[in-house]
Amino acid sequence: MEQRVTTYSQYSISANVNNIRNIEAQSLAGISVQKIYFQPDVNIDLAIAAGEFYEMQTFAQSLIELVLSERVDRETAANSATNRHDFLVALEVAEKQAGHYSEDDDSGKQKSSNVSSLGAGLR
Repeated sequence: MEQRVTTYSQYSISANVNNIRNIEAQSLAGISVQKIYFQPDVNIDLAIAAGEFYEMQTFAQSLIELVLSERVDRETAANSATNRHDFLVALEVAEKQAGHYSEDDDSGKQKSSNVSSLGAGLR
């Protein structure tokens, strides 16, 4: 099933997003990871904005979402990130926006919030 979704997604992206040189995709249980390679002269900010319309996100954005939803631990995500330092800075900002802090709130439980658009400025 993941492969079918990935294939249709690739068709949609290649038909609707300009200046794509190549798309690589890998389907895993429940997810699809796609690398999109653009032409050298492409404006990457515009390309990311076009991708957001299709609910695409960068690798770092995906890692941040996984950490905030507690599906991946912070250290594993940081080690997997393309740029560890930039990722940790963006994660700290996202944690503050989501209400995730190292200290507990008054009830003794860690605060949580919606994480859908966090880390949006990180590539």
